[in-house]
Amino acid sequence: MKGFISTRLEKICISDIRQIVLLIAAGFVIFSEGLKQIFWGLPFSHMGNFVIFALFVEILIRSVLLKCSSKKKIVFSFDVKILFIWILCFILIGTVSACFYKTRLILYAWSLRNYLRFFAFMIDCIFIFDVKSMKTLYTLFNGCLLVHIGITLFQFFVLGIRWDYLNGIFGTQMGGNSGVNALFLVNISLLLYMFYYKKINWFVVAINIAWMSINAGMNEIRVFFVEILVLLVVYLIFTRDYLRILKLSPTIVASIIVGIVITVSLYPYTAKMFQKAFSSFAEEKIEALVEEVSLEEVLMEEVLIEEVGDVAAADDKAVVSFLSNISVPHHDNPDSLSRLTQVIGLTDSIQNYASYIRGDGKFAILLGIGLGNAEYATSSLLESDFFREHNRLWYYDFLLSFLYIETGILGLLAYNSLWVILFIFGIIAFRKKGRRYGLFMIMMSVSMMVVSVYDVTLRNNYGYLMWIGLAIPFILKKKEIAEEKEGIELVQAG
Repeated sequence: MKGFISTRLEKICISDIRQIVLLIAAGFVIFSEGLKQIFWGLPFSHMGNFVIFALFVEILIRSVLLKCSSKKKIVFSFDVKILFIWILCFILIGTVSACFYKTRLILYAWSLRNYLRFFAFMIDCIFIFDVKSMKTLYTLFNGCLLVHIGITLFQFFVLGIRWDYLNGIFGTQMGGNSGVNALFLVNISLLLYMFYYKKINWFVVAINIAWMSINAGMNEIRVFFVEILVLLVVYLIFTRDYLRILKLSPTIVASIIVGIVITVSLYPYTAKMFQKAFSSFAEEKIEALVEEVSLEEVLMEEVLIEEVGDVAAADDKAVVSFLSNISVPHHDNPDSLSRLTQVIGLTDSIQNYASYIRGDGKFAILLGIGLGNAEYATSSLLESDFFREHNRLWYYDFLLSFLYIETGILGLLAYNSLWVILFIFGIIAFRKKGRRYGLFMIMMSVSMMVVSVYDVTLRNNYGYLMWIGLAIPFILKKKEIAEEKEGIELVQAG
């Protein structure tokens, strides 16, 4: 039967026990917040991370030590070796500065774990999932989307949940919309890839875009409307699939407009991002809310009351451009960073801290103050001195802030260079070699670039969704290389 999300649901078939274990671990870490709410706060993320690291170590052992065994020795390809070089360079920068600025060992280890877990997960996916398991991954992903839709509708219409709490399959914790956004980014990349190679038709893409736009409006993921346009432009640049996208364009435009209207209707203060066309509408909605009900009745949480309270002075602080919108502090605290100042706004704080430790802060701008020196956690044991002194900046809302503090300009460039490298690899594979996986690698690289600038998704548990998406092109590559070898062998045999 034709599915709502995909054209068909393939039969789930996994032959390797490690694939099952990795899938369970992935579920634990990606949906950990929602699972904790259901199962009495059990540490699902820690259990999942343990399995991920154990599988990673097993892969390393098989690649380095295993010579004679029933299991085949793992050989790293050139692009996978690039991944290892990338993470080692990044860790080296953070380790040198950590030694120089006397990072506590426990903080250094915790920070190392926070960065390595995603790399380990990606390597696990590349070497444990094979071509046959891709159908299973597609099926499970489609299943997650369907479950997410059902839970989101229940939360919205039955429970009356709004804002950052309306996160469907990711639970009802504030910030869970990062997971929803990551789910949408992977889904868009996957849809466009499958659409280009005619594995799904335009109707499936249209239904998905319509639903995602509505969902983004329901829980105020404003950046989604920018992301979908960026990915569509990238898709058109490299595929030149103008006629087929033209057929989709009415649905895309209508979906985005409906999503924006829903956003502004539910959250009037968001009109400032959608230009002057929505400003008068937003003012009317705000006035209506003030006249009919109190803010306490409209809003569920104090944090959101403060957020909307800022919008009461819309005429005085009107923001009518995207640039000015991202320059607004991320929180009501005037000291808090914005997306525009998430890096440059930390320079003085980093230099002051470094000067206090070593007497000179110039070195810290280049290499940071060390892995671990920006860490924070629920346990005070894992709180850094920098966090205790500068938590008012809310720097921990942004990945780039963490990178700049701990590894400086060099670490910032080194970490984000991976997206550029894979983007170039994808272009070469797709345009010059005609490899299908290249298109998906291009789309996911761009998605990683967007998310790395937008928030801290790539450093929290929701980031696993993005990393498994980034691993898929490597898995698809194995399939294409195997098909090429099989074709050559048939030609030689003939």
